[in-house]
Amino acid sequence: MYRECRVCGSGEITFDQSIHLGKQVSWFTWKTKQVEKEITMHGNTVQKKMTVTAKESEYGSLEVLQEEVNKDIKRLSKHFFNIRHQYRTLRYLREDLTTDEILVHIDFSENYNCKYSSEIQSMHFGSSQKQISLQTGVAYSKGKVVSFCTVSDCLKHNPAAIWAHMHPVLEYLRNETNATVIHIISDGPTTQYRNKQNVYLLANKVFSYGFRCATWNFLEAGHGKGAADGIGVVVKRTADAFVNKGGDITKASELMTALESCTSIKLMMVSELNIKDVEEEIPLSVKPVPRTMQLHQILVPQQGMISHRPLSCFCSRPNLVCNCFQPETASFPVQSDFDVIDSSSPSKERETEPVRDANQLQRIELVDESLISQHCVVKYDGRAYPGVVLAVDQDDEIEVKTMHRVERNRFFWPMSDDSLWYPKENIITLLKNPPRSVTKRHVEIEPAIWMLIEQEEDEF
Repeated sequence: MYRECRVCGSGEITFDQSIHLGKQVSWFTWKTKQVEKEITMHGNTVQKKMTVTAKESEYGSLEVLQEEVNKDIKRLSKHFFNIRHQYRTLRYLREDLTTDEILVHIDFSENYNCKYSSEIQSMHFGSSQKQISLQTGVAYSKGKVVSFCTVSDCLKHNPAAIWAHMHPVLEYLRNETNATVIHIISDGPTTQYRNKQNVYLLANKVFSYGFRCATWNFLEAGHGKGAADGIGVVVKRTADAFVNKGGDITKASELMTALESCTSIKLMMVSELNIKDVEEEIPLSVKPVPRTMQLHQILVPQQGMISHRPLSCFCSRPNLVCNCFQPETASFPVQSDFDVIDSSSPSKERETEPVRDANQLQRIELVDESLISQHCVVKYDGRAYPGVVLAVDQDDEIEVKTMHRVERNRFFWPMSDDSLWYPKENIITLLKNPPRSVTKRHVEIEPAIWMLIEQEEDEF
């Protein structure tokens, strides 16, 4: 399936061997890079670095082109297999649910912009328009389908917000059915569903609703659309129709009132306090799950224990535990009744991070969502730039928003974000502390760390 079979071989394309491999050829490829452009600011023309994606022509030998084609085909084959497998497996599950199971497909819809039936012009600009957060979904049980939408004035989409939005849904489903097993389907953005905090909450919270086990299944990247997205469309169009008839929607409670009588979608309210309550349930330090970006199924057979694998499998239902796709196990601390953890009290889970020498470069060993929001220094065009990690992907690449450099160890944040995807090898070090201010606009990296970074620059 991934062209790694010892029997079938690598599955590489075989090319005509009569052609001379040293022959020079050209081909097109998509590239993301930084370019300098002249822009006018306050009457002055300045050079600004911008990230652009463009289709470019490359030149090289036929042998290099063949290697590039085989690399791309291998990545495409894995991606395509994941798409087909996840769709096929989850469709089979939905069509073969037992009376003991519930399948819930969820997704955050784009925030709804609040509207008045009649507005002055300035309401269309700036931050005048408030927004409402929507998490939509469809719940499937034996012989029954329920569409739902949770609404909130709080715009957070982090793991705490996810489980605050899930709370009224799970309570409703548990009261309406006799199911003891729940299967959840979602896409896999690292800032929302596919991260260690969400896995920790899944391993603990799902049991408080009376379920004996659960699975969380991720659709392949770029292919997460489904029924939940249709619910979001219906909610927004129905709300717009209400406004067009003379109504006003300025907050989540008004959206609930406006839609309750004109849609069969079950609407539920989530407050900011609900989200804060869940945030307090998450320990300050949660260990990451290895290969988070590659897994597509998380199984929770018992509280605090998970089993994860690169693809979903339900061949052993109703027990769910099987050895397909080489599952790995991990455990999390079990929180009794989810009491708030006292940050002043010592605990083992708060000491998972090893103490590091502050005057050493910290290399990246494992690319996972725990890197997101960390400060780092990247290597670009032979120079070092500090920045913040925005995202990671399953190919060990890291998206970093970088600062601009004006002189030796002097940096500043540009007016527009300057972000780019870097291979893991281009991350010089993670920074324990963010760069510190030296003027109103400029910052510097700790001098001891900067000296080590300069030594790296000399070797670029």
